[in-house]
Amino acid sequence: MRNRFFIFIFIFIFIDSLTALDKFKYEVKYLANQKLIKETKIEMDSIIKVMGDEILIKEMEKKGKKFPVFIKTLQESEEEIKTSALDDDGSINIELKNIKKDTFLLDQKNVKVKIPSAQDKLSGSTLYFNQLKDGKLELKNLDSNKMSSDEKESSFNILKQVFSATSTQSGVYNIEFKVGDSYIDTKPLSIPLNGMLINMKQNTEYKLKEITDAGIAIFDLLATYDMNMDMSELNSNLKADAYGNGILYYDISNKLEKKNEFSMYLNIEIDIQGIKMLMKSTLMTSVNIKSL
Repeated sequence: MRNRFFIFIFIFIFIDSLTALDKFKYEVKYLANQKLIKETKIEMDSIIKVMGDEILIKEMEKKGKKFPVFIKTLQESEEEIKTSALDDDGSINIELKNIKKDTFLLDQKNVKVKIPSAQDKLSGSTLYFNQLKDGKLELKNLDSNKMSSDEKESSFNILKQVFSATSTQSGVYNIEFKVGDSYIDTKPLSIPLNGMLINMKQNTEYKLKEITDAGIAIFDLLATYDMNMDMSELNSNLKADAYGNGILYYDISNKLEKKNEFSMYLNIEIDIQGIKMLMKSTLMTSVNIKSL
C-alpha cells in the first residue's frame, strides 16, 4: 500500500512537470546578473504619387521634384545590456551601452548610404537604469563623450520622459496565457512621416499559438490603428488606413521578448488645393536579443 502511494505521488509529479508550461504569466523584465546583446533594425519603404492639376505638378517638377518619389531608409542599432545582482528591495541596476546607432538611405538596388541622424550622438553612450520589482525602468544617468553638457542634459530629459510614460517594458504585463488565448493592448503612437506627424492609437492583439519544448511562447501579432490627423489648417482632406502583423517569441523562464518581427502598412490619401497625393509606406521592425 505504501509503495502504491509513492508510485501515485511520482506519477502526479511527473505529469505535472509535463503540463507545467500549458499556461504561464506574461511579464517582461530583466533578471539579475544577465549580459545581453539587443539588435534592432527598422526599415521604412515609402512611395509617393501625385495626381491632379497638371500646371502645379509641372511647376513642382521644374523645382526639382520628380514623381513618383521613392524613399527607403534603414536604422540599425546594437546595445549591450548588463544587469546587477538583485537588491534587497527586489530592484536591479542596469547598464545599457549603445554600441552603434546608424541610419542609412537605400537606393532601389538596396545599396546603403549612411546619412546624418539625431541618433548619431547616442552611439557609444551608456544609459544607467534602475529596474523596480514590478519591471518598471527608471533612467538614472546618461554618459557620453560625444555630447556637450547641454546636449547630454537635453537627451537625458527626453529619454526620461519616454521611460516615465511607460509603466512596464511591454504592453502585456501580468497576463496569464494558455495556447489559443488572446489579449489586446492599446497604446498611443506617433510616427513622423515625410514631414508630417501621424498621431494614432495602436490596438495590438497577442494570440498565443504555441509553446515549444524549450519554453518559448510563440505569439501571432495583429494590429489595427485609429488615426487622428487634423488637416483643417491646410484646407485639405485626408483619408488614411493602416494595419500591422508580426510574430513574437517570448522566453518564459527568462521573462524576455527574445525575437520580435513586425510590419506596419500605411496608406494615406491627401487632397491639397487641387493636388491629390497618394502615399504608401511599409515600416518593418526586427528585434533580436541574445544572451552572452
